[in-house]
Amino acid sequence: MWRRGFLIAVVVLTNLNLSAQSQKSYHIENVSGCQKVKLHLNTTYGKCTIRPTSGDSYIEVRNTSEHSIAPQFTDETSNNIQNISIRHINDGSDHLSSTISRHIFTGHMPNDCIWNLHLSHARPLQLNLKYTVGDMDINLSDLPVENLAIQTGSANVKIAYDEDGSNMVEMDTFYIKTDMGTLITKNLNLSRSKNIIADIGFGKVLLDFAAPYSISSNVQATVGAGKLVVIIPSDKSSVKININDSPLCHISLSDEFVMNKDNQFAYTAQNGKKDVELNFDVDVAIGSISFVFDDSH
Repeated sequence: MWRRGFLIAVVVLTNLNLSAQSQKSYHIENVSGCQKVKLHLNTTYGKCTIRPTSGDSYIEVRNTSEHSIAPQFTDETSNNIQNISIRHINDGSDHLSSTISRHIFTGHMPNDCIWNLHLSHARPLQLNLKYTVGDMDINLSDLPVENLAIQTGSANVKIAYDEDGSNMVEMDTFYIKTDMGTLITKNLNLSRSKNIIADIGFGKVLLDFAAPYSISSNVQATVGAGKLVVIIPSDKSSVKININDSPLCHISLSDEFVMNKDNQFAYTAQNGKKDVELNFDVDVAIGSISFVFDDSH
């Protein structure tokens, strides 16, 4: 009898697992009474997009791949905070190693993992994103993001705000960490972040502040052997830069910057707002840092 029961249990668990892996669409509803949402996303490889949604579901996940492993979800509520975790982890180390090597040396990704994530603006968001290898395209326009942390391995990541789609709330901290990948931002001013932290190993990061900004931001950047490019507006801008460099690094600054004292530089446009500043504190080892003016705004 116990053998028969054991076989039935195995069949049931197998069917449940197959059902979970074949599911292509997930809808996470808003929990009544919750004041904010914390979203944790952890994936090893693939192509992913994150976009705002106008749908009824708070979070929608759509998997357009035919054979990829389904993400694992947890949804818990504590102290009026809805904690949502999405894990898409490939446990095949050989396959993952070959995927990373292919991406680094050829720039190509397999097409067996393509999925899209849609976020609602119904509640304030705290986002914690981990992405090892692949391509991630994020648009946070008109979303209420209080904090954002993104960590990448050798992934290519783009984080953008539309020109008419600034953050619905002031963000406390915008944190990015990249090892060997590339991370590009567009209209980062529109994140309305008070603190921006960039930790760059061997990768490349572009911080685009070209759009008009309404609040002051403190930017702390650490560059190992990688590259940091900062785009700032030449009009209506007030910028201060403090640089801790080394003999092996490369620093590129426009002649418009005035050195106040050793490795401290400042620039204020003729019609710049002195009460709204971009303050940079930069530490570079053997990498490079460039500050570039943008005249399009």
